[in-house]
Amino acid sequence: WRPLAPIPVNPNHRFFCHGYSLGTYFTHGYSVLSGVEMLIVLADEYVRIGYLDSPHVQANDVLVMWHGRTEIRHSAKIVNRVMAAGGGGVNDGLTLLNSKTGTGPLKLGVSLATVKQDYRDLTSFEVYRPA
Repeated sequence: WRPLAPIPVNPNHRFFCHGYSLGTYFTHGYSVLSGVEMLIVLADEYVRIGYLDSPHVQANDVLVMWHGRTEIRHSAKIVNRVMAAGGGGVNDGLTLLNSKTGTGPLKLGVSLATVKQDYRDLTSFEVYRPA
């Protein structure tokens, strides 16, 4: 997706979350849309690392957030992933992401807990890395 001419003055209006998290906006000038397009890009250009609690998660991996098994709701770049003490899973408050919601501002270092507040119907979190 690219905005129609004239190009919006506010750079936040030029791309969405997938354009940021996949890097397509900064490298190619477009934002990938949710739906079939996003599924194709993930299948063609990315490797699924696992769920967010996988020991293989690294900074700069792409976190893909799903509603059900077929609908991608959001994506963000992982800054850090923090596990809760005592094997309690991912610590949502200390796990940080770079996230962009729609045409809103890019939020650097926002907690997973905050992103979950913005998207209340998320059901699973998968991590991807460029192939």
